[in-house]
Amino acid sequence: MAITYVAAGAANTSVVDDPAFAFPVGITDDDFVLAAFYSRENTDGTVHLVDPSVTQIWTRILNVRTAGGLIAVWGKRYVTGDTEPTIVTTNHTRGFNGDDIIVQMAAWRGVNTSNPIAQVGTVSANASAADIGPIAGITAFPNNAVIVLAGKMGSWTSVATLSGDLTYTEISDLTTTGEPDAGMVWDYGINGASATEITDKTFTVTGGALAPGVGVMIELNEAATQSGIGGTIASSTGTFGTLVTTTEGIDAQGTVAWTAPTDAASSNDLRATSILTVVDAGTEVLRGTNTTWSPAIPANAQIVGLEAIVERSDAGTGDTAYFSVVQLWYNSDWLGEDKALGIDDRFPPIDADETFGSDGDGWGINLSIDILENSGFGLGIRCGVDPTGDGANPRIDFMRLKVYYVQQGGGPTFSDPDGRRNPNLPGGTANVQRWPYHHRGLERKRRWIYAPRR
Repeated sequence: MAITYVAAGAANTSVVDDPAFAFPVGITDDDFVLAAFYSRENTDGTVHLVDPSVTQIWTRILNVRTAGGLIAVWGKRYVTGDTEPTIVTTNHTRGFNGDDIIVQMAAWRGVNTSNPIAQVGTVSANASAADIGPIAGITAFPNNAVIVLAGKMGSWTSVATLSGDLTYTEISDLTTTGEPDAGMVWDYGINGASATEITDKTFTVTGGALAPGVGVMIELNEAATQSGIGGTIASSTGTFGTLVTTTEGIDAQGTVAWTAPTDAASSNDLRATSILTVVDAGTEVLRGTNTTWSPAIPANAQIVGLEAIVERSDAGTGDTAYFSVVQLWYNSDWLGEDKALGIDDRFPPIDADETFGSDGDGWGINLSIDILENSGFGLGIRCGVDPTGDGANPRIDFMRLKVYYVQQGGGPTFSDPDGRRNPNLPGGTANVQRWPYHHRGLERKRRWIYAPRR
């Protein structure tokens, strides 16, 4: 489904208080909303979003204070009944010569609701100047939307719409009226069918004084379709060459190791097992890495989804074992979302598969061939025990992965070697966020991990 721009909500500016946002007119369910904030505060101020709605939560995309001002963006999937959020700031001087504030929301349709943010570029501050920039560029991937947002510690008469690389449309350029003023501007463009290198951008400003500024690029993912982008969905199954019991990545206190972890390499009634009492903190991590994919993932594949499939059972008396963690692993840390459903998802008494993820689920990250074929990539699981029961004997007969992809018909391989598309490659800085989604009819909160480009 192609991304289209819906509208921008009414902007609010203030020199005396914390303004509220306004939803765009014409917004409908599943539209993706960005709430943008800019203020002149550049020393010790902060900003937080306050959402009165109980249907969803907002996810912080960025919140950075620089010499060019404080810039922040939150995002969410719109649901009928949502109410406009407000902000709470600290250490913002009010009134004349104060830290003027500008806020506005804008919405897009056709954005991937489970993995909306493809990437966040480098937040780029500039010294005192008439224009705002340069703002560090990104590589935009097919059919995605690129938003360029900037603020300046001064007002202006007008700002020219960006040009080059994509066809850009101005969302708005806004200024306050309380000296010494502030300005915020944002444009967007929709990429075509090929990856596009977006060069560094500078907003050309007319009027106003020289002042510091700051800007950033944000890329929105197109909604997934069954046919993917120019190809038919295919799949490969991943089995693990290395299976271990480990406390890496968890609090080890009170945990119980797995016996025979390598027995979870295939479905043969030989099982990795652990025995839990009601006072135990749970099992250690049963982790599989050195993944072998069959058939091999094609070099021109674009990853569209991933499943983890675990054949499990509980040999205890009360069927009280459950998954407390089901999450991808990458080298030395957890990666993406934790798919475990918790204590209500009990193991059956006989072996049966349980599937996590889907053919359109990216686990909250930008999966690539580089990640999937890294020897340190794999899956980690942990089990807990119902403390009101009689203990548990969780058993894992077979754990494996299944990746879904589309081949690009000889087109480019969308695994950016410098990590911009694959922010969880070594050198990235992961920030854990929350993202709402539906899974098996249960409302859960997803952990969304991204890292700004370096």
